Amino acid sequence: MVTSPVKRVLITGSGRGLGLALAEHYLTNGWQVIGTCRQSTPALQRLAEDPNLTIDSLDIDDEENIERFGQRWRSTPIDVVINNAGVHGTIAVSLDELDPDVFMQAFRTNALGALLVTKALADSVAHSERRIVVNISSRLGSIEENDWGDWYAYGSSKSALNRITVSLAQVLSGRGITVVALHPGWVSTDMGGPDGPLTPAQSAQSIARTVDALEPEKTGGFYDYEGRSFRW
Repeated sequence: MVTSPVKRVLITGSGRGLGLALAEHYLTNGWQVIGTCRQSTPALQRLAEDPNLTIDSLDIDDEENIERFGQRWRSTPIDVVINNAGVHGTIAVSLDELDPDVFMQAFRTNALGALLVTKALADSVAHSERRIVVNISSRLGSIEENDWGDWYAYGSSKSALNRITVSLAQVLSGRGITVVALHPGWVSTDMGGPDGPLTPAQSAQSIARTVDALEPEKTGGFYDYEGRSFRW
């Protein structure tokens, strides 16, 4: 496979919020963007006027769908994969309100989904120039920073994603792939709520700058959107 000189990023969950802002940022900076979501949104369709954007359907809760998606892009070098798609489940609940089905769905989407997407796209990343996988984690996934004890589903699933990040960094190091977890900050999105001090555009700009500065020795780390090490 011939390595492409084109800079290409794939972003899951790009239909809205942070994923949409990331797609817009990378397009503005001349990257080819593969934007994925279960179903496209009007906001993402508006960006499709840019010829550097390709919108493709991806359901990260469906293993067979992920495998087919990976086959479609197998011969395309992808410099950066950003596993952004996620769910918050039931946000803050008491023990009496805990729903095991919601809990397991958060793990399925936030942790296993990112793992399966990375597995499906590992060849494409390995044949690119940058060879980077970014897992969008959260401060709420940090055990040391856990002062939000009732976010059982979301926080635990992001902790699992952090563990997966470390494992992937070890497994993929031989292929020259750098894998990191990033806390995007508290962003004012549907998931983050209206009180977040960061706009999606601000978070996206900082994330892209941090990703651009990543070196292989950073693999397996947990960082915030400005590239500072974050406590596990």
